[in-house]
Amino acid sequence: MERNTLLYLALYACKIVSGLLLLSFLAMSVILIHWHLSPDSYAGVTVKDAERNMSLSLSGFTLSTNNIHDLAHGESLSQKTIKLNEVIPVYVYLIYGQITAFFFLVGLALKESIKIAGSALEHQSFQPGNITSFTRIGRYCQLIFLVLCFSIVRTESNYFISVNLYFAPLAFMLVAFILAEIFREGNQLSEQDQLTI
Repeated sequence: MERNTLLYLALYACKIVSGLLLLSFLAMSVILIHWHLSPDSYAGVTVKDAERNMSLSLSGFTLSTNNIHDLAHGESLSQKTIKLNEVIPVYVYLIYGQITAFFFLVGLALKESIKIAGSALEHQSFQPGNITSFTRIGRYCQLIFLVLCFSIVRTESNYFISVNLYFAPLAFMLVAFILAEIFREGNQLSEQDQLTI
């Protein structure tokens, strides 16, 4: 009974997070449209603030290096802030595309998680569909890592390049691929048991 309660909670949590992702995407789209119509409204919004060139955060599993460069003088700026209204539109669209791709991939991973939880509720955990779902989750996590690893922002006078290595998607990818192999073995054992009976 407790197992079913936890599965239902996981199922509902996945659905709630999927809904929140959709709402966040819609809010981000509205902000992009508003920015396009009135960029000066976002003069107080900071896109990048270069306080340090390299940072390591163990709590967030991130390693990043970044710098803001002055195009006129060809030098790095250690204390420069880039405001959203200064960014060239194509780079705003690039940021929007990256965030959209992230939301889309997380949504696809949640969809596969919902399938796995649903099959577990029906006591069909080791079916071939779950193996496929875990493999897909692993691939989505790999793509999330790639989408988040690089960013570039440019204004008329400055540009910002950031290389980020987020290890959390890689850890989820490894766990998903390992679970896919475990479920593959479970599926083979289940089929052997059915043939023995």
